[in-house]
Amino acid sequence: MALGKSIRDAIGTVWRAALSAVGAGQSAADVIASAAQQLPPDVPVSALPDLTASQQIATMAGSWAAARDEFGAAADDDIITGAMVTMAPWSMDLNAFNTLPSYHVVIGINVEGLEQPVYRTVTGITDLPATVGEMRSAQYVNALAMGVGTTPGGGLGGTVTGIDSVTITVGPAQG
Repeated sequence: MALGKSIRDAIGTVWRAALSAVGAGQSAADVIASAAQQLPPDVPVSALPDLTASQQIATMAGSWAAARDEFGAAADDDIITGAMVTMAPWSMDLNAFNTLPSYHVVIGINVEGLEQPVYRTVTGITDLPATVGEMRSAQYVNALAMGVGTTPGGGLGGTVTGIDSVTITVGPAQG
């Protein structure tokens, strides 16, 4: 059964809050509790994550930051390792992943004139390059390609000046 828009919005709000908290060195669980109070009025109470789900999301956000940081600290000739890959709330079950791997790569893109990176997700990846440097190069090319698009069409709205971060996630469940 497909998730309703209000439930997807609730998960997105909580997930973004958890990632922001971890990035700022704050408790993701505390920030999730605060974010849950700021959800749109059309979100049913049943859509809010319970304590267990909130803790899982907070743990996942910590894992996300660790994988992003591990990749960021690696040298270009380093091999991509499992420590550089993370789960997201929408990631497929690992049994399904082991049968048919799929990845999403979230790129933090530096854009001229913007203080914060712009994040875009590259989908449909079934094989990772062997090295960190190959992945960085591929994602820089992707960022340049996205820079050509218009902002409403997913473009970046400015000139790409570099890559801030690369986060490799297990892709979503199929179907």
